[in-house]
Amino acid sequence: MLIHTGVISYGLYLLHKLPFDAEEALNLGRYSIPALLVGLAVSYVIATASWFLLEKPLLKLKRFFEFRPVRTDGGDGQFAPVAS
Repeated sequence: MLIHTGVISYGLYLLHKLPFDAEEALNLGRYSIPALLVGLAVSYVIATASWFLLEKPLLKLKRFFEFRPVRTDGGDGQFAPVAS
């Protein structure tokens, strides 16, 4: 459970606000314990879905974008700085 939470942690960080905003918009007991638990559970489900439907497939594309250092025109073993 902890490892899976670590894997989906970025999605959890980005998406946790959606269920809580929905609860607030629907006036579903903003400060109640059941509303908190439902919000956390829905956040976890959304982050898990985001991992499997978006993040994991996109991470597979990394192999097409390999790092290849660019030599300077001198050919003296120096590498050109990478612009950020």
